[in-house]
Amino acid sequence: SLPRYTYKKKSDIVIPGFFLALLLRFDAHNANLPYFPTDCHASFPKPYFHSALVAYVAGLATTLFVMIQFNAAQPALLYLVPACLGSSLLCAAVRGELKELFAYSEEEEEEEEIQADTKKDAAAKKA
Repeated sequence: SLPRYTYKKKSDIVIPGFFLALLLRFDAHNANLPYFPTDCHASFPKPYFHSALVAYVAGLATTLFVMIQFNAAQPALLYLVPACLGSSLLCAAVRGELKELFAYSEEEEEEEEIQADTKKDAAAKKA
């Protein structure tokens, strides 16, 4: 009979999934889509998301293969993190966008939106 494998650390799979979501946001940023309101059905190029998604699946398959081959549980992060990071860095290097990828932050845009809202509120109070 086949050995039973139990894998209890769901965070090993979920955390790289958050990274994929961030890469999807980066793709939306590169396509100049507005953050709010977000059209979840908008069509735009997603090179970073797709490359990381393929790497995520490959990393998960590698984890399962090694786990079955060596009959020992494997931490998924050991394979998922290098796969996801490597694919996004390779995609950025091929596209010539390494600097943009490393400089990407959503905090700056949120601060700009807050400042714009504050200015609008101040202008409304004066009027």
